[in-house]
Amino acid sequence: MFGLFATRRGVERSTRLRAIVAAAVLSGSIAALPGLAGADDMSPFLGRWDAASDDCSYPNGDGVFVIERQRIRYYEAICAIESVRSAGIGAAVIIERNCEGEGDTWRDQTMLVPLDQNKIALYEAVGGGFTASRCSK
Repeated sequence: MFGLFATRRGVERSTRLRAIVAAAVLSGSIAALPGLAGADDMSPFLGRWDAASDDCSYPNGDGVFVIERQRIRYYEAICAIESVRSAGIGAAVIIERNCEGEGDTWRDQTMLVPLDQNKIALYEAVGGGFTASRCSK
């Protein structure tokens, strides 16, 4: 899907993600985010995100994805969100996804962690993790 997980860069991003999440949990910044309703609330994650750049400079690039209440749309894949539950870490949630793209189908779990109002971390059970920045448009 993102293609960055099979590389050393993907491993490095996954390691950095674990460090970011651990630091956010220890500092309390995940739980301190304003406007988070319930433990299984998707509101902080809804919108257009870019995993490739901090400024969304390539609005149609393969790092851009859109999180909606019922699905996540990637460059070459779409995932239906089957369920959402608390991850037990602040406002982080675990979603069960049913995905299809590039001639393949798969089911998996992904943890979404709000790092602040404009940055989230995603950790996929298969593939690793990455951070993404909110796009203004």
